[in-house]
Amino acid sequence: MQGGRQLLQRNKRRDRVRQARSGRSRRRKGGRGQSTRGHQERRDQAQDRPHRQVTGSSLASEPQATPTGPATAPSVRQPTAQWARGPAVPVASVVFALAIGAIFVLLSGHDPIAAYIDLFRGAFGSPYDITETLIQTIPLVLAGLAVAVAFRTGLFNIGAESQLLIGAVAAGAVGARFADLPGFVLFPMVLAAGIGAGAAWAAIAGYLKAARGVNEVITTIMQNYIVVFVMHWLLQNGPMTAPNALGTPASAPIGAGAVLPIIIPNELVPLTRLHAGIFLAIAAVVVFWFLLWRTPLGYELRAVGLGARAAAQAGIDPRTRTVATASTRSRSPSSERTRRSGSPSRPCCLVRSRAVARSCRPTPVSRRSSFRSSKPSSSSSSRPSSSFAY
Repeated sequence: MQGGRQLLQRNKRRDRVRQARSGRSRRRKGGRGQSTRGHQERRDQAQDRPHRQVTGSSLASEPQATPTGPATAPSVRQPTAQWARGPAVPVASVVFALAIGAIFVLLSGHDPIAAYIDLFRGAFGSPYDITETLIQTIPLVLAGLAVAVAFRTGLFNIGAESQLLIGAVAAGAVGARFADLPGFVLFPMVLAAGIGAGAAWAAIAGYLKAARGVNEVITTIMQNYIVVFVMHWLLQNGPMTAPNALGTPASAPIGAGAVLPIIIPNELVPLTRLHAGIFLAIAAVVVFWFLLWRTPLGYELRAVGLGARAAAQAGIDPRTRTVATASTRSRSPSSERTRRSGSPSRPCCLVRSRAVARSCRPTPVSRRSSFRSSKPSSSSSSRPSSSFAY
């Protein structure tokens, strides 16, 4: 019995040796000098795989059924789901907020249905109420844009209140100081003063975050209190207080050229105050949308928000883009190191496909390949050209 087992094992070993020798002889006949162990097995497995049949210029393959429903093309279903998921988030947030508010109204001993009816009636009950609601919406839209852009870059901007107030103080000071100038000169000056003051105030938190690693939530909350008390001092008993204020926080009147015109006549809506600022808010929404989704700078900001380390490997300076999110574009020592290392300071294009994304990636050069080159160029250095500094 034992001798039969040994004979069987000996025969198996002999068969394996013969198969190996026959494989080597076939490879030698084919003229392949290098070892290709396992390639024949992989070719056999590839031949056994099922292939789709091609008829004409289209692939005759049946769509596979998915757990979500019948057989449907993914290219049609996925964009539809993304489109539906976009509006669903704000709608669900509003419904959730109304539900939480109803709970507190019930705890106070009142009817939440009657409270919400009065709420909507006061906001949209008449044309005058609608215009007043739009007036209150304008600063909220502008402040929301500041928060939204920061969120896209991975920052939590809690200081929208202070940035809005410091811009209002600067615009009021310029409008009162140069009140005699014509409107086509005074209005751009007031607008630029408000934008510049708000951007400079926000850049403080951005610089502390980029240079010192200070949490932007803490700095922006502290900035809110600073601006509130400084503005109260300026308008109560400070240099911006109106001469006839009589203890009321008020500034001197600004020039007529800096006042936004009323867009609805009083004949249509009596006592309306709706001004042209609504158009400025809409224009700001369009500009920020174009900046984030249709420009290289917007792509860099979104890339830093999704992953700062990956963005740095692609040649984007996270510190510079962090400060740029808060205010304007600036330069930092890390951006100089990135430029000297050979990687681009910004992506070469807007990434819209995988092929374009591969073309935008910097190609790292190893030390071994650079030392193997027999004729090095005069401009090359001993350090690799794509050593990223992050």
